[in-house]
Amino acid sequence: MSSVCDSDTFFKALNGFFEEHGYELYPVLNQFRKYREGGFTNVIFSNTQYADRLVVECTFGCRINLVEETVMPFSNGVNGYKEESNTTVTNLANYLGKPGFKLRVENTSSLEESVCFVKTFFETEGFEFLEKMTSVRQVEAFFNANPTGNSMYSFNHQLRAFRGITLATIAQNPRWEELRKEYLQLLSKYGTPPIIIDKFNRLCSHLARISLN
Repeated sequence: MSSVCDSDTFFKALNGFFEEHGYELYPVLNQFRKYREGGFTNVIFSNTQYADRLVVECTFGCRINLVEETVMPFSNGVNGYKEESNTTVTNLANYLGKPGFKLRVENTSSLEESVCFVKTFFETEGFEFLEKMTSVRQVEAFFNANPTGNSMYSFNHQLRAFRGITLATIAQNPRWEELRKEYLQLLSKYGTPPIIIDKFNRLCSHLARISLN
């Protein structure tokens, strides 16, 4: 029997709202997704079920097919890469600057509060943020503003480097060579295995060779 504290109830409570904004529910992937030319934007809810409550982490971002298809042949073996991968991804905790922030559903009241919070957030700024992420130039500008610093757009520093240099190529960033060196610094900073650094260097050679300009 469905409970006010289970995932099905939570998704059902939000389904109509996201449908109104063009997002379709993909239950197997725990997300609402909106397809658009060249990719999609999505909102993912990772739910952890406890005996007396449901804890929900909200993650959101976009996929730019050209970036992911370019990166894919060189990213095999890089932890976190999937066929359904996002180019950019963040969560409410990062976006709001509140480490560890998650939604907690324990009863009807907290369910309504959590659903209201999600709706208000996306109506006031979340959907606008996701729309910005559909522009390659916008994403590139955000992604490559500070390659060696903390990023709100990626959880995985290895894939961040792969995607960042690919975005720089597509957007014809004149700082391409500087960015390549900065991403190598980032990979070195986190003790990236040589095999992954080799894959990154091969991706860079590929990008320079095919010249997407």
